[in-house]
Amino acid sequence: MAPRIAIPVPHSGDAEYAARALPQYVHAVEMAGGLPVALPPLSTENVDSLLDHLGGLLLTGAGNPYRLFNYTGNLIWIGDFNVPSANSYNFVVDTNTAGQGKLVATGGPPVWNGGSPSDSNWSDSLNWAGVTIAAYNDLYFGGTARLNNTNDTAAGTTYQSLNFIPGSGAFVLNGNPIVLGTNIVNGSATAQTINLGLNFGSTCTLNGGGGGLIIGGGVTNTATSVISLNLVGTGTLTNILNSTDVNGTNSLVVNSADANWTLVDNTASTPMTVPWNLDVHLGTFNFGLGSSAPNLSSISVNGQPQDNQVGVTTSNTATFNMVNGTLTTVARLNTATVNTSTGIVNQVGGTLNIGQQFQGANGGTSKKRHKKAPANLAQGFRLISLAEKSLRNWANARADARAKRS
Repeated sequence: MAPRIAIPVPHSGDAEYAARALPQYVHAVEMAGGLPVALPPLSTENVDSLLDHLGGLLLTGAGNPYRLFNYTGNLIWIGDFNVPSANSYNFVVDTNTAGQGKLVATGGPPVWNGGSPSDSNWSDSLNWAGVTIAAYNDLYFGGTARLNNTNDTAAGTTYQSLNFIPGSGAFVLNGNPIVLGTNIVNGSATAQTINLGLNFGSTCTLNGGGGGLIIGGGVTNTATSVISLNLVGTGTLTNILNSTDVNGTNSLVVNSADANWTLVDNTASTPMTVPWNLDVHLGTFNFGLGSSAPNLSSISVNGQPQDNQVGVTTSNTATFNMVNGTLTTVARLNTATVNTSTGIVNQVGGTLNIGQQFQGANGGTSKKRHKKAPANLAQGFRLISLAEKSLRNWANARADARAKRS
C-alpha cells in the first residue's frame, strides 16, 4: 500500500493562492507514489494522534526547514555541507538548532498567477508572483487569471519546459516563438492551447495528459542530427511542421498506450513537405479530422533512421487512422515490426500515397490489419514505386515537350 503523506492545507491570506496550491502538492505526492492526505488546522494533541497513522509529512512552501538528521552530543564540523541548487530552488543547511540538521529551501521556479493589474505579458514579473523569468527557466502555469497571455520576451528564448499544474484554467499562450528545452506537460484536466511557435534542437515530449494539448503555432526541428518529438496523452498537432535541415530526419513518435493525437490542417491549408517520419509504437495517431484535411509530404527515405512504423511494441497495439487530407511518404510503411505486436492502418477517408512497400507483420508472430472504406479503394490508397514515379515523370515531360512543339 502506498504510504500516506500528510499535506497541511494552505491557509494563506491570498485565497487564490491557497485554492491552487493544494492540488499542486497533491499531484506531486501522487507522482512520487504516495497517498496524499489533506491535513486541516488541528490542535497539537490531534496532530500527534494523526501522525501515528501516516508515513510522512510534507512541509509546504519555500522557506520551511526540512529536518535531515538528529544527533546527540556535539556536532563536529569538518567542512561545509553544500546542496546543489535545482529547478530554481536554493538550499542551505541549518545547524542552529541543537541536535538537529535542517535543510532550508528558498526560491523555486516561476509560477504564473496573472497578478499584474495592467497586462498579460510574460515580461511582467507581477504575473509570476514577483519573479522575473529568465532563459532556461521551467515555467509553470496555474490558476485562472489572465489565461490568454502573451510571450513578449525575446523571440527564440530557450525555456526548459512549459507545465500546466492541476486545477489550471484553459490557458492560451500567444506571442513570440520559444526554443523548447525538454517538455510540455499538461497536469490539469483542461485542454491547454499553445499558439506560439516551438523550436526544438533535441528530443522533446508533448504530454497532453487527460486534458489535452492543442499545438497551434507550429513546431520546427532545428537539429542537424536525427531526433524525436514524442507525443504522450491526448492532443492536437497543427500541420505547421518544419525542419531547418532539409536533409535531416525528425521522428514523430507516439509511444504510450493512452496516446491519442490528431494532425489537423493549418488555417491557410498550406501543404507541408518535411523530412519527418511517423513512428507509432503504441497508442493512436489520427491524420485529419472531419472537415480538416491536412496535406503532408514526408521526404524521409527508407531506414533513416527507420521507416514509417505502426506497431513497434511487444504485446501492444498501435493504430494509424487515415481520416481526411493527403499523406504522401517516400519511405515504406511497416506494421507490426516485433513479435506479438499489432499494427492497424485504418483508412476511412483521405488519400494515402506510399512511395515504397506497404509491409505488414514484419515481426514474425506479429499481426497487421488494414481497414479501408470501399468508396476510397480506387483513389484513396496507393502504393507507388520509385520506378513508377520515374516513368510517370518521364511520360509527363514527353507530353509537355510534344505540346510545346505543336
